[in-house]
Amino acid sequence: MLAAVGIFDVSGNCARTNNYYAIPPLFKKIIIQINSKKLVIINNTRFSKDNKFATYYNGESHNPSFSFDELNNGGEIVYK
Repeated sequence: MLAAVGIFDVSGNCARTNNYYAIPPLFKKIIIQINSKKLVIINNTRFSKDNKFATYYNGESHNPSFSFDELNNGGEIVYK
């Protein structure tokens, strides 16, 4: 299920601190409720031969790797 929303656990859930690699999801917009916080994932990409995309977290450029804490704190991930 996480792959469909664009989140992949790169450590296989075996590391002490989990990091997740994020890719554009299958859906245009996803909202995940985490306790009282929301994680919103927006896919504004278009298919291209090189599959390049830019990742933004809460409006700022971000590499496509996220810590568990970042995802758990909610916010907005946008792919362009």
